[in-house]
Amino acid sequence: LKGMGARPCTVFGTESDHVSGQESGDGEAQPERAPMVVYLPLVKNEEVDADLDPIKDDWTSFYEFQYEPDNFKRLLRLSKENVRSSRQMIIDALRRAVEIKRKTVEAVL
Repeated sequence: LKGMGARPCTVFGTESDHVSGQESGDGEAQPERAPMVVYLPLVKNEEVDADLDPIKDDWTSFYEFQYEPDNFKRLLRLSKENVRSSRQMIIDALRRAVEIKRKTVEAVL
């Protein structure tokens, strides 16, 4: 998990992430999948706002739920850019989740 918050996007969960689950009707243990998580933290992006550092700026605290309109716009721009720059990683994670689900359904049928 080292460096996880330094990137705009981290995906947790792969096909091999499972623990033994409940038995199926034929007595065989079925894998139980952990959920796939796409983590998009607020990270500094000099190109969007060189003066905004979500880790160091007190007003961006997790416990702060009311923002001045200008600060809200700054956070929104930063969040949009982080999602935009991570677009392909998010799409790949969604495709992988669909592929895993298809394999799970096919195995049951």
